Amino acid sequence: MADTSVGIAFNNYGVAWAGGALMGAAIAYSTGKYSYLLLGPLAGYVAGASGFDVYVPWQMFLVALGAPLVAYAVYELTLKLQIDEHKLIPLFIGAGSYGLLMLGILKSGTPRGGYLGIEEGAFAFQHGEISFLMQLTGVAVCIGAGVITAIVLAFVLERTIGLRVSEEDQADGLDKALWGITTDVDTTADRLKA
Repeated sequence: MADTSVGIAFNNYGVAWAGGALMGAAIAYSTGKYSYLLLGPLAGYVAGASGFDVYVPWQMFLVALGAPLVAYAVYELTLKLQIDEHKLIPLFIGAGSYGLLMLGILKSGTPRGGYLGIEEGAFAFQHGEISFLMQLTGVAVCIGAGVITAIVLAFVLERTIGLRVSEEDQADGLDKALWGITTDVDTTADRLKA
């Protein structure tokens, strides 16, 4: 099956994890951030998923090798911007967008889409092509839809059930603030009060 679309996808799946693991290990070793031993392979997978069936393995390896670097750069940017989300943004906005754009660069012009047996019309087999512009448009639409959804949801939740709690309630714990449950464990808040 190595030269069929299923075989190529399976090969690229393994290569994506391997490339991400190698660069993740290098990042973990050089920075001391050992979470990249786990995040590196995941970044390679996320970046490569859009092209599992079209990349040749060496292309998949190079894309996966770069993905942890992109995730790490986005992670460092979220720290500098004081954005308190250090997993999903680097993986999906960082490595995912990188993977989609690399697919548009490396495989531009590759026929895609349609259904077997349909020869003409909008659903003709492989009537479309991969292009960088369409990949860029897809990234912008997905991120834009996510941001708009988050803004609307945050607006609705803030005005209905609320999204914030006081710093005292955060320090004491929401179990105590909401339900009156106290813990028998010495917490950081208890140590700070003492």
